[in-house]
Amino acid sequence: MHQTISMLIADDSHIIQEIFVEAARLSKLPLRLTATDNGRDCLTMLSGGNVDLALIDVNMPELRHRGLLGGKASGRTNICHLVTCHRTFIQ
Repeated sequence: MHQTISMLIADDSHIIQEIFVEAARLSKLPLRLTATDNGRDCLTMLSGGNVDLALIDVNMPELRHRGLLGGKASGRTNICHLVTCHRTFIQ
């Protein structure tokens, strides 16, 4: 029997959220996914102590990377990855 892993996806881009959600679904791991699009909600969810894995965009509205890193996320989050994506348009 596999333990369900609670995973938080925090990114203000709903496209990036969908990519992570689809990748998690395809992995067939026992995941319970939660998503948010701003830093304050992310910090609140991390502080709740029910997150095993967090993928966090470093440039979100309301609270950026330093605020998230310095925040009081005193929950039991085991793994936290900060991610960022930049679009470049070539003409």
